[in-house]
Amino acid sequence: MTAQLRRPKPLPWKISVTRPCAIICLTGSELTRGETRDANGSFLATELTTLGVHVKELRLLPDDRPQLEEAFGGLSESTDLLIISGGLGPTADDLTISALAAALGRKITIDPAARENMRGKALERVASEAEIPGNFYKQGEVVEGATVLQNPAGLAPASLVETERGLVAALPGVPYELRAIFHEHL
Repeated sequence: MTAQLRRPKPLPWKISVTRPCAIICLTGSELTRGETRDANGSFLATELTTLGVHVKELRLLPDDRPQLEEAFGGLSESTDLLIISGGLGPTADDLTISALAAALGRKITIDPAARENMRGKALERVASEAEIPGNFYKQGEVVEGATVLQNPAGLAPASLVETERGLVAALPGVPYELRAIFHEHL
């Protein structure tokens, strides 16, 4: 008599557990030229990993609108979570929101709460609203339909944009502002 090994019957259901995946983009030509050392990438990767998110890639991108738009469009379709750090300020090379809006086929709006917060902070430094620079309120721009996260440590708000694939988070590049928003809102 020979003993036959019996395989157990397969279960009628199968549990599939997957961790969400993220890609982190750090924007700024000062980073790609090596003029500034990144302080956000390792922080974000560590925090996301602690939360159980698999970080697939950390990418540096220059202040180049076509390159940002192409990267944001492609990456937002290939991952569950795209986190973008930087490019939310008032200067001409702060291109994150305009590139993201174009990549997602959406418009740009100015968040009223962020604008009012910026106005109040500006009036603490200048005598009248007429003295506030014209580009100052650019920092309040967000992609249409975004959930806005007010900045407890600075001016430019963060924003979360839902896409067909997942979520895109646009965060300030100033390290203490990014960390404050991450800990308070995310």
